[in-house]
Amino acid sequence: MMTFIPLLMKGTGITLLLWLSSSAVSILFGLIVGTVRCTQLRVPVVSQLADGITLVLRGVPLYAQLMVAYFALPQLLGITPSALSSGIITLGLCSGAYASEIIRETYNSLDKGQWLAAQALGYSRWQQLYYVVGPQMISNAFPSLVNEYLMVLKSTSLLASIGIVELTKVGTNIMYRTFNPLPVSMCIAVIYLTLSALITLISTYVERRFYAYR
Repeated sequence: MMTFIPLLMKGTGITLLLWLSSSAVSILFGLIVGTVRCTQLRVPVVSQLADGITLVLRGVPLYAQLMVAYFALPQLLGITPSALSSGIITLGLCSGAYASEIIRETYNSLDKGQWLAAQALGYSRWQQLYYVVGPQMISNAFPSLVNEYLMVLKSTSLLASIGIVELTKVGTNIMYRTFNPLPVSMCIAVIYLTLSALITLISTYVERRFYAYR
């Protein structure tokens, strides 16, 4: 079993790369879409389009999205994206749709007086976001967003379906070679648990810092 530890560590590295990259895509997409979908900032046509995109991404299973992104779209568009780029973008957009809903609801839950007070100070709409409303939204949405990105970490295992050799795929290959699934599956579970615990500890520290400055 010890001979396979380096393979599992390599798979863990790929999983972390997928998680970090997909989370970055998700944060960017979620912030933009969630902001234009909130009640105070709705823009005709743009917000309706964002609503539709979010509905599709939240309504179609991630596995089906991966199949479309890696197999169907390249055939339709005549392009050949790598499995890594397809997986990162698809997982990031799917997660970003859920993140946008968290951000939208957090914006809408804030006291409307915050917007009015910033407007009374002469701030433009984007200054209101940057200086007044945005920091409050981030602080309030942070715990829910952490939960979302813990789900992203575990969802990276689905990317094996398009050929990405991440942690779960490495473990599956080892099981096929050794015909001894118990120790390998236990190692995979422990690695995921350890990564989740580290993310939780870091996020708890960051969250406490948020509240220290409120």
